[in-house]
Amino acid sequence: MLLHITIFLTLFLLLYFLGRQITQLIHNISLLLTKNKKISLSILLIFLLPGTIIHELSHFIVSTILFVPVGKISILPKIEDLPARPAGGPAGRQGEIVKAGSMHHADTDIVRRTAIGLAPIIIGLILIYLIGQLFLINFSFQLNPSRLTLYAFISYLLSLISLSMFSSKKDLETTWFLAPILIIAVLSLYVAGFRLNATKDLQSAITHLLSRLNTYLFITAAINLIVFFALKGMVLTLEKILRRRVVSLKT
Repeated sequence: MLLHITIFLTLFLLLYFLGRQITQLIHNISLLLTKNKKISLSILLIFLLPGTIIHELSHFIVSTILFVPVGKISILPKIEDLPARPAGGPAGRQGEIVKAGSMHHADTDIVRRTAIGLAPIIIGLILIYLIGQLFLINFSFQLNPSRLTLYAFISYLLSLISLSMFSSKKDLETTWFLAPILIIAVLSLYVAGFRLNATKDLQSAITHLLSRLNTYLFITAAINLIVFFALKGMVLTLEKILRRRVVSLKT
């Protein structure tokens, strides 16, 4: 099981890295083609919108399950100005930052706040697993030409979900506080001699679930890698043809 957990964490981190890079590359291509920051950011926001809806709905679903009242929900990403550097500080220019949608909920205990913050990751992994079970359980790299449209749609869904499932820094505010406590508690129990001995059937079921999930995450990562290299190639080509470069976008 340890091997499956290691593979899962590796694929999870790879998807996180690829998601940020793909978002950046889409913005770069839009900016190179339009030469207009507002238009290029608008294109990026349109691209992010379906994922933003999934992200905020995840927060809403978990809040509802945990009986935490929900306030205002915004599914439209926004462009906000970065504050200018203070007088006397290092030189810098004001720019834009892309803020995804948001959901406000009533103040609650740290455990439920953490669960709500982690909701997009949990729901995202569940969706990837379900899509895999429905469409990819007998997946073969020898693609059937008659099902190319279906494969393309599934690839789009997997990529979209993986790009939107990672929680923001604000979502994870309580996680950074709760995680060390949980780690210390688990280590203390282990040192004290406490062991949770799962039955062979339970271990087998968990291992099988992780194995299937890792397969679907691997396929998703492969799709995102193809998208990443395609977009990277487009950016390099456009920069060479147009003889200009673009700066990174803060997201």
